[in-house]
Amino acid sequence: MDFNAGMSAIGKSTFVKRPCPACTSPVLIPPKSDGSFCHLCEFYVHDSDDKDLQPDSSFRVAVSEAASALARTDWDSLTSSLEPFAQSSDPKVMYGVGSIYYTLSDYIYDDINYSLGGFMYRNADNRNDEPNKNKHNSMALLSKAKGLLFHSIYLFSKMPEEERRKWLFTEFMADIKLKRYSQAAKSLAAMQVAMAGDITSAYAQMAYAVESHEPSSGYILPVLSKGHINSLYYLARRLIRKGDYRMARESLSLMLNKTASPMASKLIGNLRALEEEISL
Repeated sequence: MDFNAGMSAIGKSTFVKRPCPACTSPVLIPPKSDGSFCHLCEFYVHDSDDKDLQPDSSFRVAVSEAASALARTDWDSLTSSLEPFAQSSDPKVMYGVGSIYYTLSDYIYDDINYSLGGFMYRNADNRNDEPNKNKHNSMALLSKAKGLLFHSIYLFSKMPEEERRKWLFTEFMADIKLKRYSQAAKSLAAMQVAMAGDITSAYAQMAYAVESHEPSSGYILPVLSKGHINSLYYLARRLIRKGDYRMARESLSLMLNKTASPMASKLIGNLRALEEEISL
């Protein structure tokens, strides 16, 4: 199967939708799969009605309130909605909320209006990390995200060894988000032993290969061929590095036609900016 065939199959597929227990986002699960990967936080979501695998109802309400506050640019309400869950003792929720803050940091950082006059103070405030300047600026939100992701890793580390093995993939993704690549490599090696043949191991290998600029494309096909939508994001990143902007845009557009993915939205925005810069 080549990339075009994999993209075509995803375009024609009918997906099951399940809520992510880590961040509550809707996740599209491909046919004949036991689960798939969240399009916001990349947590592995099982195709199941089991209550233990569903996000808590109060958490869903809080994230919904945060989304409404974001639409109003009411940052105080947004963070106050999420804060109780940032104190959670559940490592997957801490990981999910950390990923939400990570996404919000990117949102603020990229919210730049170059038509503003003068010194464009609003733009500067979005990225300013001075105390008391703007407590909801990108750097403050990123710091919050990192703290939560680090704490989720700490909670995983305190688990008994057998229990911790179940969370290797989530721990791996937390390290990837924190750019702790040597630690991520250790988790990946452990997954390849304990979870050989599992889709989470294949996904982790794909993510690590893209992050480490592995030249081969072989790591993407096993995930793409099974219809997991997030493979389109990693495919696009590889294509951009190879200079194939047209196909990268097709891959991201297909993903965004299927689901509202913050990571795909950010990447396609970066691709457009890159193409504009090249055309100047």
